[in-house]
Amino acid sequence: MGQKMDQMKMINQLRKAQKELKNEIASLEKNGFCDKIVTLEEFLQKFSFRDLTFAIELKESGVEGAVADAIFSHGIEKKCIVTSFSLDRLAAIKAYAPNL
Repeated sequence: MGQKMDQMKMINQLRKAQKELKNEIASLEKNGFCDKIVTLEEFLQKFSFRDLTFAIELKESGVEGAVADAIFSHGIEKKCIVTSFSLDRLAAIKAYAPNL
């Protein structure tokens, strides 16, 4: 009898977890965070307040100023690492925001 009770308890816990996951997915879909690539600004609005270190890679030229502005506007400059395979992009962001 005890084993059957344990199994039922586990099934109920799994059902509860499944329901919570469905609610979380519905919330993400409602807020537009599924099936789309979010912008850096959208990402920072959602996550910049968290205690995380952010690694932002520059993949295109010409966005360095906008990226630096976004980093500073969200106050994450001390917890952000900017990377790129392009030395020119790194030099450009360093010239635009030397303290970054």
